[in-house]
Amino acid sequence: MQNEIMGSSTTGRKVVSSGAGLSSSWTCRFLRSRLLRVGSFLLGLALSFLVGLLLHRSDLSAKLEAFGLKCDNRKEIIRAVVENNLNASFVTIGLLASVPDLSQSIWVSFTKETYFLRSDVTRISWLQRVLESDREAFERRMNASIVGLDYNLKIVPRTTDTEYAPTIYASEDVGSYIMADPMSLPTVKPGIENARDTGIVSVTAPDLYGGVWRMACYLAYYGESNPASLTTVDMRRQTCLGYVGVSLAVEVVFASVLSRFVDDVEMDVAAAYVPSQAYEFLPSYNCIPGADSCELFLYDPAGRAQEKSTAIVQWSYGFQNFEIRCYAKQSLWLSALYSIIAWPLLMSILVILLYVLVYLILKRLESFERDKLCMEKFNDDLRAAKLAAEAADRAKSSFLATVSHEIRTPMNGVIGMTNLLMGTELNSQQLEYVKIAQASGNSLVSLINDVLDLSKIEAGKMEIESVPFDLRSVIEDVISVFEEKIQQNHIEVSALVHDSVPPCLIGDPGKLKQVLVNIVGNAMKFTKKGSIFVCVRIVALEDQSLSFPTETVASPFSGSNDPDAQLMKVVPIQVKRKRRFSWSYLRRSPNDQPGVLEAALKPTEEPQIKLWQQWKDGVLGGDGYSSPALSMQFGTKESVEKWRSWQPDEVMDLKDPPNVTVAISVEDTGIGIPLDLQYRLFQPFLQADSSTSREYGGTGIGLSICKKLVELMEGHLTVSSEPGEGSVFEMTVPLSRCGTTIGRVISNTPHDRSSEHTTPEHSDSPEPKLRGLRAMIVDGHHVRREVTASYLQRLGMVVQDAESPLSVLNLLKRKDTPSFQAVIVDLQGIEHAAALQLAKAVCKAVDRKTMPVVALSFSLSTAAQQELREAGFSLTVQKPLRQTTLAVGLLQAVGAQLQTIAKKVNSKMLAGKHILVVDDNLVNRRVASLMLSQYGASICSVPSGPEAISTLKKQEQKVDLVLMDIQMPGMDGYETTRHIRQWELESCKECFIPDASNILSWRDGSGCQHCRIPIVAVTADVMKGTHDLCFEAGMDHYISKPLDQRQLRLVLERFLK
Repeated sequence: MQNEIMGSSTTGRKVVSSGAGLSSSWTCRFLRSRLLRVGSFLLGLALSFLVGLLLHRSDLSAKLEAFGLKCDNRKEIIRAVVENNLNASFVTIGLLASVPDLSQSIWVSFTKETYFLRSDVTRISWLQRVLESDREAFERRMNASIVGLDYNLKIVPRTTDTEYAPTIYASEDVGSYIMADPMSLPTVKPGIENARDTGIVSVTAPDLYGGVWRMACYLAYYGESNPASLTTVDMRRQTCLGYVGVSLAVEVVFASVLSRFVDDVEMDVAAAYVPSQAYEFLPSYNCIPGADSCELFLYDPAGRAQEKSTAIVQWSYGFQNFEIRCYAKQSLWLSALYSIIAWPLLMSILVILLYVLVYLILKRLESFERDKLCMEKFNDDLRAAKLAAEAADRAKSSFLATVSHEIRTPMNGVIGMTNLLMGTELNSQQLEYVKIAQASGNSLVSLINDVLDLSKIEAGKMEIESVPFDLRSVIEDVISVFEEKIQQNHIEVSALVHDSVPPCLIGDPGKLKQVLVNIVGNAMKFTKKGSIFVCVRIVALEDQSLSFPTETVASPFSGSNDPDAQLMKVVPIQVKRKRRFSWSYLRRSPNDQPGVLEAALKPTEEPQIKLWQQWKDGVLGGDGYSSPALSMQFGTKESVEKWRSWQPDEVMDLKDPPNVTVAISVEDTGIGIPLDLQYRLFQPFLQADSSTSREYGGTGIGLSICKKLVELMEGHLTVSSEPGEGSVFEMTVPLSRCGTTIGRVISNTPHDRSSEHTTPEHSDSPEPKLRGLRAMIVDGHHVRREVTASYLQRLGMVVQDAESPLSVLNLLKRKDTPSFQAVIVDLQGIEHAAALQLAKAVCKAVDRKTMPVVALSFSLSTAAQQELREAGFSLTVQKPLRQTTLAVGLLQAVGAQLQTIAKKVNSKMLAGKHILVVDDNLVNRRVASLMLSQYGASICSVPSGPEAISTLKKQEQKVDLVLMDIQMPGMDGYETTRHIRQWELESCKECFIPDASNILSWRDGSGCQHCRIPIVAVTADVMKGTHDLCFEAGMDHYISKPLDQRQLRLVLERFLK
């Protein structure tokens, strides 16, 4: 470090020398000219202003264009509504042509029935054209006189005119205006004449009629003549028979459409009628005499008619002109300024920075001596910072070790006591409860290990185990960790493992469980209601040799014949694979062409959406090399049938066990993750949404660790999600099979196989009394029913599906159906009342003892349980389902005697042996003493190192083994061990030499081999280096807290054979 610093100082001197040589150049003169520097600075600011002005004009133009398009959209909507209403109204012309005996009642009935087509138009009339020459005959035929209307819509006498258009038929609300001629109104007559002469829809100018602004629309009717064939005005006038008239309350129509945009945060909308000629300025418009233009605002809720509009969109219909005027609620000029202000400001800042940089360069050239002093000070600070960093690193390691020790110490008591409880007389259900408590404690210890392993992952020193394990048991252990939350939140949490997944795999179960606990925990956190579904399937059978990392286990374990001890060994294997598939194969749809593989998932929108859609449609997998994916949320009967019937490709040579790639997916119905935030999930200390840290908690490090662990296992961790629908986290990991073949045993019953599940060959029922029993599952949800069936099949039972209570009763009535020993009803799958009725019906049909009815549900109140019992349910098994719990419940339901499961402990293994336990914690001493006393040993426990030395020196009883805690107050375990080893040398007659200077020391590496007492370190400190310190202090072995009874037994067998 010092040489580097000195090198930097030398380089600094060279730079200064070069700078001095430039003092006479034009560059240096330019830099030193204050006038040029200020001029360049002002020029840069002016350029920044000019760029900002151009950007503002461009952005303002774009915003105005977008605003105009939005305003045009409002116009198109109102225009479409008006035209649709009018077009629907003019359908009544067909009534004139198709009904020869048309009457007022038929007209009223027809207009009522077609009202849904024109919700904004209620007044529709048929006006017959009557010439002046035909008026008298017409009035005589109608037995009524043609009358006129005034602006208050009152009946007035009709003056003489060239022709008339009296109302013959009218809708119900204007039925009182029969024989009234609207052509008597000055504003209506031009509209009717335009309709007659043009053959198209004609609209009159809006005017006040009866205190309401109305606008009339007319369409001429030419009888059987085609309007298109009438090419001249005279032909149309001679052929015209009448008009279909529509009256619109124009303010109401405009308001009904445009009011939906009142809450628009960007604009206010107003609608206006604009007369095209000055003679069209009606007195009701209150226009200024002699003005060039006149406007009638038909809709203006914001009252901004007198303001200048931001955008105007014009449209015409039926010879009338209208305008939609849009007013920006916020100044577009300011909005454009806010959008581009960053660029000129940035340029201005750059100009200022450049100016400051030039100034600093000059100051640097002028102050070399000051820089030299600063460099020396910097070197001193650097050395101090290095020392501080090293001290902080040591403090961090010490802190982690202390926290680990303080948490592991009480956990030793919790886990130790559960281990002892498991060795007592327990039935299956009690043993299951103890295992759950022990699994929870182990999860806390695993959490501590995660914190410690984080540094290993970052340093690249994380080790992956390769041991045999049962993946189904790992999944059950993961779900059991969250059992309390599941009961509290009533969230459906279930797991389904495909039968093709081997019962014995080789990999790292601890890392798999760690990843699954984190993913399922996140799903529990973000799922308020619905379900969480863990699905395990095979996605690829590999073809190349897969070698797992091996690790040499300490020699004390190598000679053991105990089966449990054999499982502790690392098993190196190498298997020949038949085919190889890249991970991109996992994303291939069954409909893809052979050989066409999708690329690995990229952070783009289309593949993510496609993957989620494929998951919903159930099209992932299902070919010859990968089993189909199954979804609890989107699963159907067809997808379940596809799941059951899948078999590996027959061309695969399954006699030579291949390695497999297993996919474990965790599907939830939580809040979902937006696509643009999914990339943050696997980044450390980041969450998809920072607000979740307040509502849901978490540090954002869990998924990052999970992804790194999966990648260390040569796998992949991906996510697909849709906000509001849920998420699916899928982990694909290559594993090796222990040697069993992939397959399933198909049931050969005489009835329909399509409704009966197959029985996997790896049935591992804890109660042989259940083998061969037949059970019927009643659940309306296909996937959940398949989950329950998988548990029963693993118990060796034959399962029958039933989607509804009716199907159950039908099966029970069939004489050719084999008898059933149990009916299992999922209370979440059918209605509560139907479940009670089903239980009563089954009890009436058969004896309850012969065919008990078992309910599956979350925890129920006492009243609910009593109601189920009264209805006929024999037992309720709580969710989430566990194989042992379900087996115990079924055995109780069928009346079988429960077997008591107890661990067999060799109480004479350590008979006559004396063991000294040294630990400052009373609970730890008691746990160790109870564990050791089970083997028949004589236990002596002391709380400190000096007392341990004193006990050994008294030699009242020969001590065969010492369990030594390390972190004790006063004299720690290291120092105590050193004193014991030195005392052994001094007290041994063969090792003792009178000349004290020649006495052998245990530090020489030999120690006393004649009366050496085995000392085993028992500590909660699991930091790297503790193991080496134990051997350096003279200890013989090392085990960590919390004490594991199996590990302790191996140690005892080694030292106390």
